[in-house]
Amino acid sequence: MNKKIVVVDICYTLFKSNTTFDFFKYCANTAKFSITKKVFLKILLSKSSPVYWTVAVIEKLIKKDLFKYFTVKLLAGKYVNDVDTWAEKFYFDFLKSREIDITMRIVKDFDAFEVILISATLTPIAKAIAKNMEIETFLSTQLEVINGRYTGKIIGELSGKKLEALYAFKKEKVLIDVMMTDNLTDRQIMEAADCKYAVCHNKEQEKFWSSLPKINILNV
Repeated sequence: MNKKIVVVDICYTLFKSNTTFDFFKYCANTAKFSITKKVFLKILLSKSSPVYWTVAVIEKLIKKDLFKYFTVKLLAGKYVNDVDTWAEKFYFDFLKSREIDITMRIVKDFDAFEVILISATLTPIAKAIAKNMEIETFLSTQLEVINGRYTGKIIGELSGKKLEALYAFKKEKVLIDVMMTDNLTDRQIMEAADCKYAVCHNKEQEKFWSSLPKINILNV
């Protein structure tokens, strides 16, 4: 008999963190990047920078995650094994202290089920999280690798495509017994789930999710 399927988002669902950008900031702060790359990252992600607002406007117009596109360039030439080590340290040094207790407890309650982490965060980050949470399966944004090094290119963006990715992974349109997320762009996969947990950080999120049937609101 197949186990029931529990699908869980990562960023701001399990941790109070945008894990992708926090990972890059962590790497910059722990001397993983050159001075030039550190300056580039700061200019790109600082809200006091005109570059940030220019990218934000263009991103909104073309509906693509340009911030992620540009930050991933910083991994070009880095060995996969090295980045995996950085992600592991990032988990313990940064993410552990930002766990959201209520959602972590719920995930543990579903230990007998098939828990799948599905997140648009990058694969090395999702891999470290899944490993340390003892979760076997994760789906994430994939990066191009050639000869054991990252090229700085995204080859499988998961944002907005989580339901499609789950069906492709399972090779069929499986029933999602439980879905938990805070992300408003996850509405499609949330609607497909039987039981729904909406992680709400503000009233706007609570209002957005309240219209769905079988919704459980988790205010954090």
